[in-house]
Amino acid sequence: MLNKFKWIALVLLLLAVGCFDIRPMATPTPAPPTPDVSATVQAALAAMRTPVAPAPLTTPSPARETVVVTVPVRETVVVPITQVVTVLVPVTATPSAPVTVQQRKFEVSALGWNDTGIVISAGDWLQISVVGGRWTVYTGSAPFTDGNGWEGRRDLCTSITDHDTGGLVGQIGNNPPFWVGNDTALRPSPYAGNLKLSINDCPPFGGNEGSLTVHIAVMKP
Repeated sequence: MLNKFKWIALVLLLLAVGCFDIRPMATPTPAPPTPDVSATVQAALAAMRTPVAPAPLTTPSPARETVVVTVPVRETVVVPITQVVTVLVPVTATPSAPVTVQQRKFEVSALGWNDTGIVISAGDWLQISVVGGRWTVYTGSAPFTDGNGWEGRRDLCTSITDHDTGGLVGQIGNNPPFWVGNDTALRPSPYAGNLKLSINDCPPFGGNEGSLTVHIAVMKP
């Protein structure tokens, strides 16, 4: 009976030996150290405790409208009150009021002053034009000319010394003579009296010859 138990124990022992790996055991690899996360956790907690400043609110800029304003440029002229402004009326202007027109032709002799018989009132508009004829201030020595006279020749004894000798001149009454030439522009007369015409020469007009035909127009307002 005892032997029977020995054999049973031996069989169990062999079975037990067969179930185990009898190869030498490998040295276990040590596990890597667990990282210390306490510092990281503490930094995260500190960040959570730090208040975050809110982002500034951005107020949208209101839309702007560009308005273009055009300002007219004006030039201001300041005239001193002490300044006297003289307005010159062109001598070719015509009277605006209704007028009575007198017209006639007249022959002006070179022998002296010729009274036309036309009475001029102050303010009458007068125009004299040469329409024909020739004359001279000295026959044989001076040229025959029209109403503009001897070009470039001036004498101190003539009626108008600052115009050419032998030209046509006029006079109203006993007032100062005026230059006519071949044509006078229509202009108002400052004088009153009879209209006289003459050659611009020295009295007593010796040696003169010829005549001029003129057209005379008088406008009486």
